[in-house]
Amino acid sequence: MVATRSEPRDPDQLTAACATRFARVHRRWLADPFGGDAEVVRFSTAPPTAANAAEDPSGTAAWIRRWREFESTHGGPDVRLTWADRRLPGFGVVPLPQRVEVVGADTIAHIADRASRWARLLNRTLRIIDLGPDHSMLRRAAAETSATWEDWEEGAFNQLLAVCRWALANPTAGRRAREIAVPGVDTKWIETRTRVVEAVLDAARAGVDDAVRGTATGLGLLGPDVRIRMRVLDPDIAFPLRDVESPVDQLATLWRTSGGPPHLVVVENLTTFLALPDLPETVALFGRGFAVDAVAALPWALRAHIAYWGDLDSHGFAILDRLRHHAPHAVSVLMDTETLDAWREYAVPDPSPTRAAPSRLTPDELDALEALTTGGDLRLEQERIPWDWALPRLHAVWS
Repeated sequence: MVATRSEPRDPDQLTAACATRFARVHRRWLADPFGGDAEVVRFSTAPPTAANAAEDPSGTAAWIRRWREFESTHGGPDVRLTWADRRLPGFGVVPLPQRVEVVGADTIAHIADRASRWARLLNRTLRIIDLGPDHSMLRRAAAETSATWEDWEEGAFNQLLAVCRWALANPTAGRRAREIAVPGVDTKWIETRTRVVEAVLDAARAGVDDAVRGTATGLGLLGPDVRIRMRVLDPDIAFPLRDVESPVDQLATLWRTSGGPPHLVVVENLTTFLALPDLPETVALFGRGFAVDAVAALPWALRAHIAYWGDLDSHGFAILDRLRHHAPHAVSVLMDTETLDAWREYAVPDPSPTRAAPSRLTPDELDALEALTTGGDLRLEQERIPWDWALPRLHAVWS
């Protein structure tokens, strides 16, 4: 077998490598600027061999010239090229670049042609950390929400800061969105951006004395009467109905004088919700995407052992991440690489994957999310997983 000869790599490929690194970790740099300063892209140029030079002397000369021009333009303490003398046919002994090290977030962004984007992200992050005393928390909140606000017009971003400042100075719990008295901000603006506002707002409250900030989290606004569907999966649980849909505030009044059901399973798929069999000491919630946020308003749900079973896709993991904002003890079920590998033949490409950067997933969940992404942004829907596979794993969550 004849070994395949690697082709020399040029500065454009270094640009692409830096762009890939930027896309993958720039939010981590926002959260940890010291880590960003220490980031290094190490790039091998795969310099031409004697066979390369003999076969294409003009291409070899052009390759060397491009790297010299690159070093002349970009070389310095943060862009380090290592050269070594090599003998090539037709060239004699000639210095060839062997490898390049690009050091630091700013420099990587510059080489990646992302400098203006990076400057915009940094500028907006700095404005977010001015909202409160705990700059570490605010940096993390900025990093977690940057995918949402990065492409906003400047006016919309200014409104985000203004709403946060107003909420820091005024009680919001129990109010309607229309009562947020910020010029240019209407009800629809608040309702469509509540999650990003609350993430930044909670970080801004961190480090403030409890006597000053109280115990509020989020905005606590009254919204439309969000309705949640609940199924009682254990006939022995004291409740007159097995399947009921109700406004969240009414469901919140259940089991006030008792501990409530020990186990709660949250699903985002109606087919799965309706097909759930009897499970001891368990109720199930389905809320057409609202269930994970409604959990925070249900005292009995927060007391339960919570399992979340979502589609195996980027959106499912984003919902799981959001659920843990309210219930950090929630666990996932059937959202792992074992399930993906077993039923991959039923996975399909997701036409609109989310690029949100979840911060509350376990290492195993992150592995599954990465497998979905690298596999071509796959999605494996809940209902494609046979019950004889799913049920033992659902039972095992609380065993």
